[in-house]
Amino acid sequence: MTTFTHLCRYINQQFTLPVAGIKLSHRLQKDLRLNEIEVTEVVVFLELLFGLTLPDEALTTSLSVGQLCKLIEQHPAKEQGDSAFLIYRNPRQVFSRAS
Repeated sequence: MTTFTHLCRYINQQFTLPVAGIKLSHRLQKDLRLNEIEVTEVVVFLELLFGLTLPDEALTTSLSVGQLCKLIEQHPAKEQGDSAFLIYRNPRQVFSRAS
């Protein structure tokens, strides 16, 4: 699955936004109307999923879906360890470990 697909599915399941309505050009806060805490949840989920830590200075309030995907994809790869087993479920559970 691509970074964009993971991001769209997570946003859809966690915040019930339709996947078809999420575009690369959409800004997380202004266009998708996610608040600061929700944006942080999205970033943390992706960091855990891909086993990396994004630099804080790159996470601006005008961050778009495409920019976030690009940050993830361009980040130096790390060994994922247990984070490779993270899966997301229904809207009220952020993620759980696969057994």
